[in-house]
Amino acid sequence: MTSTEPHIKNVSKAEAIKASKALKGASASINGGPEVPMDSEDEAQVIVDFVAKGQAATEKNKDMKTSADDVGGVAGKRLRSFIERIERLTEEKQGLADDIKDVYAESKGAGFDVKTIRKLIRLRKMEPEKRREEAELEELYKAAIGMS
Repeated sequence: MTSTEPHIKNVSKAEAIKASKALKGASASINGGPEVPMDSEDEAQVIVDFVAKGQAATEKNKDMKTSADDVGGVAGKRLRSFIERIERLTEEKQGLADDIKDVYAESKGAGFDVKTIRKLIRLRKMEPEKRREEAELEELYKAAIGMS
């Protein structure tokens, strides 16, 4: 055990009752509601549960440290976190792409030209000044080749 890890020991219910009596009138807030006074038995159970959860979390953290600590100067946990976030976002992105494809198909079924809709979406993304410049340039090119 390193100095940064908390010291947790097994606590019997009798020890928990003693600890709860020492707290003298401790109370617990339930789901952000009003404080509810507890008797010694309730307080003892809360302490026993709390200690048990703390021990389980400490054991879980020890397992994670051995499997994903720094390896060759690379922080394994942090790298894994980035990779998992990217994978999750990629899945979400694919889901959104499928939804957009469905909307285009729906608009086509309603009689709209999908190519024109795509062009309008592209134009709407542009700044008004940029859109105006592009339209002027397009008109100039059309005139240069005799299309206007």
